Amino acid sequence: MEEKLLSYINAINEMPKVGNELINILLQQKVNESKDILILVFAKKATRLIEALCLLIEEDYIQEAQILARTLLETKFAFDYVVQNKKNYDEVFQNFIDSLMLDKLKQIKVTNYEICPDKDVKESYLKTEEDIKSRYSTENLKQLRRFGFTGRSIRDLADSTGNMRLYNLAYRFYSRNIHVADANESLTQFLETKQDSEEYNESQFKMICEVICVAGQSVLQEINKWCGSPIDFKPL
Repeated sequence: MEEKLLSYINAINEMPKVGNELINILLQQKVNESKDILILVFAKKATRLIEALCLLIEEDYIQEAQILARTLLETKFAFDYVVQNKKNYDEVFQNFIDSLMLDKLKQIKVTNYEICPDKDVKESYLKTEEDIKSRYSTENLKQLRRFGFTGRSIRDLADSTGNMRLYNLAYRFYSRNIHVADANESLTQFLETKQDSEEYNESQFKMICEVICVAGQSVLQEINKWCGSPIDFKPL
């Protein structure tokens, strides 16, 4: 096995442990400021994704792992945005909460309030929506509804956070795996020689290991800095 690939695999296997250690450190600290809460949210999200990816890869579910790797990339892009805007943490946190509430309200409305039959609760949600609307311009509210708390498409988010290589290398490629068209990849394997198929599978394994390692370690390293660098990260 190539030395670089082996270093990726070793790093990935250590990440869940590191992530959970950082989560425990964050929980022991006072998580009462907006920025602390956001950091904890991303620490939990990234760690659980990496844990799930380790299980899928261990069982050789590479195509299925690519779906979660795509989510891990989105997590990295969004987290990088938070770090990039650390001087405006309170505003970013408000946007984060408002986007979550708008998404919840959308879910309630599409069911014609079936999942929220209580009149008082319904009125409370409607008031919350009006409060959110009052905080944004028409255009900013539109972006918040469409793209979430960053107000940017995934491509624009990747570009603004310096992640275009990962976006072009893996995000667009992995996006197809969430659709039924992904079956095409399995069908084409019947038309390939055994050698071609093995080489292709090996290349996909190498790519996903690099993606998980680069994205996962980037997020955990930044969270480690936030905690005062209690963990000594080994360079790849």
